[in-house]
Amino acid sequence: MVTAREIPPGGVGEVKATFNSRGYQGSVRKTFTVETNDPENQEIRLVLRGTVVPEIFVTPRHVNFGKVSRKAPAKPVQLVIRVREGDRLQITKVHSESPFITLTVKEAGQDKMVYSVSLVDKLPTGRLTGSITVHTNSKSFPRVQVPFQVLVEGKVQ
Repeated sequence: MVTAREIPPGGVGEVKATFNSRGYQGSVRKTFTVETNDPENQEIRLVLRGTVVPEIFVTPRHVNFGKVSRKAPAKPVQLVIRVREGDRLQITKVHSESPFITLTVKEAGQDKMVYSVSLVDKLPTGRLTGSITVHTNSKSFPRVQVPFQVLVEGKVQ
């Protein structure tokens, strides 16, 4: 949004931009263009940079086991869940409805939980997807979904 439709030569104006940070975390860079009638500067690119500090910070945001063999177990993936300090936020529950995922608590703290995400021993052949759900007491983000995927290779009968 521009404060004035027209700005005289040598005049000053203000550009206001908003950014919806939902779904972002960490360093963010957004570029936008201001169009002018100045023949020498018809378009001016402005860059908005910042760091989004989410209420709930999950690493990794997607769990990808890649290709695995039915005969060889996949390496577990570490899932780290942090809540923003000072907001009285709590992780109330972490689970997956998938029968192919096992979650094991490795570290439990006030502001941080660490889980080992493993696949069960007997997996069907093919692509398996689902999600891990993190429940919190946050009013803005009571649930955070962490998708997972794995491609199980093996002989099809």
